[in-house]
Amino acid sequence: MMSNSEQIDIRQQLDKLLAVSPAVIYVCGPGPHFTTTFISDNVSRALGYQPAEFYDEPGFWNRHLHPEDRERVISKFIGLNAERPLVVEYRFRHRNGDYVWLRDEVMLQSTAGGNISGLTGTWFDITERKSFELELIEKERKYSSLFHDSGDAIFIHDLEGTILDINRKALKLFGYSREELLCLKVADLHPSEALAGCAAAFEEIKKRGAIAGEVVLRRKCGAEFPAELSASLVRVGAETIVQGIVRDITDRKQAELRLRQSEERYRAVFESIRDGLVITDSSSKISFANPAACEILGLEAPSLFGQNLAALLEEDGCADLASVRRELEKSPVCRRELQFTRPDGGNRQLSLSAAPYQDSSGESEGLVVIIVDVTTEKLAAQERQELRDKLATAQRMESLGVLAGGVAHDLNNILGPLVG
Repeated sequence: MMSNSEQIDIRQQLDKLLAVSPAVIYVCGPGPHFTTTFISDNVSRALGYQPAEFYDEPGFWNRHLHPEDRERVISKFIGLNAERPLVVEYRFRHRNGDYVWLRDEVMLQSTAGGNISGLTGTWFDITERKSFELELIEKERKYSSLFHDSGDAIFIHDLEGTILDINRKALKLFGYSREELLCLKVADLHPSEALAGCAAAFEEIKKRGAIAGEVVLRRKCGAEFPAELSASLVRVGAETIVQGIVRDITDRKQAELRLRQSEERYRAVFESIRDGLVITDSSSKISFANPAACEILGLEAPSLFGQNLAALLEEDGCADLASVRRELEKSPVCRRELQFTRPDGGNRQLSLSAAPYQDSSGESEGLVVIIVDVTTEKLAAQERQELRDKLATAQRMESLGVLAGGVAHDLNNILGPLVG
């Protein structure tokens, strides 16, 4: 049997061990208040309280539990049995007012007669670990939200094409249930005529690590649709998987088709009209000219594009386009007439009508110029004027002749009796 001095030595050694131990050991009575009957001194380092505070206030432990954890933890303590120790995690208020996370490992204490005498427990501060876990959970929640709430369909599959995971957009886009898609391979989502290209794409991913392009895919109902696909290799631990992102571009393709059709219609109109049509940019350089404009100016389209329209016309004395732009600030259309000498030496009389060309925001990008060759009309007008002048001259001469004849007749009447 140990002497009192030996017992004191052992107790002092035990106190020293507990003082440096990260674990706080306690003993408390049975419920409902679980009043503390012993707690190791290192509780002051762990929680900021002195042991006496636990001893002096019944219900001290209950009162310092986090309100959101209290009911859950106490119910577990009440349901504790001798066959299995209890391990529970909860928040406990530190003296500084913050809550720390504790891992509590609790066992029942029984008397020799089998009656419950209290509880023995050990606290471990797991605040750092819990913070990391909560941060990890929050990141997983964010990544899960990004994955499932993405506007594009996302597929995770292995290098053989077996689908491992999909987001909600993929289910909606292809019309399958989650269970159905997870039983398919990526190749099952391609039309039969595209399977060779699908196999080639897998080889390209393995070789380059990523691919991107446009493909045609097939829904559950059999309908095909154009899609933009990008896929890349992703390393997850020792496993290599493929992440594929699919975007339905049906609307974009239809818009592109409508735009092409619109452009073709307008181009057909521009190229078929008999008047010349020239479009310039903000620096007066020609960016478009229809065949009629090339014919009127006597130049081929390639030689016209990029030329400064003002410089081209100024050679023949046309005022520079700055005056045109100033006039357009006051009027929606500016009109000019000028003489133009073609490269073949022919002189043409041209009528120009200019209007500003605006972008979608209303900003002026350049000018639209309609060129009309009025040479024939001008010559015809000149000929008509000459004919009118000749007719007037002839009419004047005829009038003089009639006048002269009348005078001669009158003279004959006067002189006749005198001579006779």
